[in-house]
Amino acid sequence: MTSGRLIVVEGIDGSGKSTLCEALRIELEDQGRMAVMVRPLAFDPAAIARVRAGVRFAERTTGPAEEDVIASHLTYGLLGSIETEVLPALATGTDVVCDRYVWSHRANQQVFGNKLDVFRRVLDCVPKPDLLIHLDIGIAEALHRIGQRGGASGVLDDASSLSLAREALSQILSEPGLDDVLMRLDATRRVDELVAAARRWLQLERA
Repeated sequence: MTSGRLIVVEGIDGSGKSTLCEALRIELEDQGRMAVMVRPLAFDPAAIARVRAGVRFAERTTGPAEEDVIASHLTYGLLGSIETEVLPALATGTDVVCDRYVWSHRANQQVFGNKLDVFRRVLDCVPKPDLLIHLDIGIAEALHRIGQRGGASGVLDDASSLSLAREALSQILSEPGLDDVLMRLDATRRVDELVAAARRWLQLERA
């Protein structure tokens, strides 16, 4: 059985990742392929709140933790999604469209001062995508889009954090080893134009 293809869409908040991922999933299915959309960095806010409460308890009773517990929790959650969702789907020949992946995680944690050095070896072992789309967008436009959907709801939704995350992500995606799969796209282009660019890369034939 032919393995599925892994397509990753990275970008800061407000860049339109989720919209493009869903459009790509539909496009792949229209081409007769099996496809799923996965969000490896989507976590339950209540679960994160419990972890933070646990950190407060531990620090109050035994002192500061030796590692960033939240960063570790999110990293293992990402790896868990890859193990339980991404890899099984690829093995059945299903194309997987990921709304954020390792590079967004690294960039976001870098904003908080976490280099994730202890996890670099295992993060380097995750499947390399067949196509890695970087949706780049200016901060003003990202903030406008965030406002249109109801305003900031996360921890990286303000201008300063978005700017830091954009810079970190661009830097990380410039590291060696990604040139053969990386496609940078202007996030202000129409969704159908973005899908068409991905289709050409993947050499999909329209019916």
